[in-house]
Amino acid sequence: MKKNSENYSIYPLVVPAGKTSTIRIVSRNITGDDEPSINVLGRPVIGGTFKPGRKYTVEVFPREIGTVERAVLREMKIDYRIENGYLTFDYEFNEEQEYYIKVIETIEETDTLLALFKIYSLHEDLYSLTPLKGEIHMHSNWSDGKQPAEFMYAYARRAGMEFAALADHYQLQPAEPIRKKLSKINTGLKIFNGEEVHNKNHRMHIVSFGARECITKMLEERYDEIVEEAKKYLENHDPFPPDVNPLEYAVERWVFDEIRKQGGVGILAHPYWPNEKDAPYIPVTLSRLLMREGCADAWEITGVDDGDKDFLQGVLYSEERDRGCNMPVVGATDAHNNTRLGESYSIVFAADDSFESIASAIRNNLSVGARQITRADGVTRYMAYGPARLVRYAIFLMNEFYTLQDRLCFIEGELMLEALSGGAWANDLIGAIAEQISREKRFLFGKVTVKP
Repeated sequence: MKKNSENYSIYPLVVPAGKTSTIRIVSRNITGDDEPSINVLGRPVIGGTFKPGRKYTVEVFPREIGTVERAVLREMKIDYRIENGYLTFDYEFNEEQEYYIKVIETIEETDTLLALFKIYSLHEDLYSLTPLKGEIHMHSNWSDGKQPAEFMYAYARRAGMEFAALADHYQLQPAEPIRKKLSKINTGLKIFNGEEVHNKNHRMHIVSFGARECITKMLEERYDEIVEEAKKYLENHDPFPPDVNPLEYAVERWVFDEIRKQGGVGILAHPYWPNEKDAPYIPVTLSRLLMREGCADAWEITGVDDGDKDFLQGVLYSEERDRGCNMPVVGATDAHNNTRLGESYSIVFAADDSFESIASAIRNNLSVGARQITRADGVTRYMAYGPARLVRYAIFLMNEFYTLQDRLCFIEGELMLEALSGGAWANDLIGAIAEQISREKRFLFGKVTVKP
């Protein structure tokens, strides 16, 4: 879709598999009836509003499944109709996969490809869910970050996030002063509680996403009591690998359980983070143990500011899946300023954008860790980790949907920065753009119909 976003839009972008969908292609270039079809060079003038009487051809090709269908479609013309400048057709998209849609215009026996779109068809269980892009691990100057906390939320929105959580050290965010500042802004960004939990006596870092209380404060105020409580996890446990401290393991398990008691999601953070002499800051054996025993709710599979470390985390994830460990994954940047936001993130497939729905989706393995890399030539490539079905869909969304939505999110984020810096004039614009983002997403995912 992004290849045609300057000239055409297609609605919806995501359709239910096995059902007939009405597809509408809309020209963004409105032309009148009095405009010529041949330019001054004697060549066809292509594009513009779809008009009755002109000759168009619509072709649909499944990308993965249905070679017989693909062969038949090459010989079959799909009926279409022109309605108020839209090109509209009905089609049943079979199977769950990506489809190509071509629109060709013929003027004086010359065929011109007007548009090449991609559409994704989903089975009902996934079609009924909403993809949400989020950053759940970033830092502000309330701990070791470089930017004010409220600015980091604005930067997250500018990077295309639909939900975000600060994970400052020793502090549950957003703190009350930050909440007051954000409450004055009518942003479409959903903001949830966050904290990165660790203690001077233990090396592991754990992201507490959405918990009601600060876990690090509990460790600081009653560490000895917690250690005694945690020792219950060592009772009747199998012998530990030689490089795993049993007490460290026990306290980490206590933290994960306490996050759940506080209504949050406990995430094992950056297991390949090179903190001590370029070696992982915790033994990989401890990461494997926590994964296999299901201690954490999810694993942060992207977020190390080093490509090969992220790659190694992906390898570790693949190895553990081969052994039957099916731990959910999320993505994040662990950003300490605004420069890396948007490089890695989570895509969660949830019933709605409430914290309860997002948390439930993560726990039920309905999320992926995403990463995007922009090459020196300016081309951006996308990758994702998680269940294969979700990864295929996520790659489509990163290429075809988020490249469009991110444009408006960038503007909203910039306006948030203006408002947070005292520019009250930006508030009304923020609300208007947030509503347009929500409205366009409903159209693209077929939740409402574009009126002809």
